[in-house]
Amino acid sequence: MPSGQTYEQIAKESLKKHLGISCELIMIGKARVRDNFENEISATYIGYSDDPMNLNKDEIENGEFLTVEQIKRLLKQENVTPHLAHSLDIYLKSDSKKLI
Repeated sequence: MPSGQTYEQIAKESLKKHLGISCELIMIGKARVRDNFENEISATYIGYSDDPMNLNKDEIENGEFLTVEQIKRLLKQENVTPHLAHSLDIYLKSDSKKLI
């Protein structure tokens, strides 16, 4: 993590940089995630915005919205990185409707 920045600051900057949106964020989980290539702390946030998304093509190739069932299928297929799997698992276990 860059010196002097919080996880929330980095998450908000990433939202703006990658998707062009701003919103309040609530941390729903944080853990060390290890795989064959990385060993880092991953923080997961939830937030809601009515801003239109504007994918930064220099940062993101494409994007789409997924249903909870689609997320569960991805996890079962192990078709995601360990970091994304961790964040999706935290999201599925959270009571996200009561958070915001």
